[in-house]
Amino acid sequence: MARATDLQLLGNRLEALIASEPTDNSGLSQWYLEAHQLREEIIAKPDLSNAVPHAVWHYLSDADIRLKDVRYALLQRKEIDEIVAILKRGQRP
Repeated sequence: MARATDLQLLGNRLEALIASEPTDNSGLSQWYLEAHQLREEIIAKPDLSNAVPHAVWHYLSDADIRLKDVRYALLQRKEIDEIVAILKRGQRP
């Protein structure tokens, strides 16, 4: 089972990634590098990886789609914001 502190740290990391989300293609490569680093950190901790909802994996992979589809971006952002709030409380979503 994932530790509460690991869940909180993940919530904080996702929140920072959300804040740095690109608004155009010029920032996309850097954002994906940061998303890839976070994905690798999650995978390195099996208990944490098992606690991560499927929506987080999509969020880390779909920045280019969010740039093209505003509706998709809004729906995904709402879902990821809810997950981050739960994680920051140290709870498993």
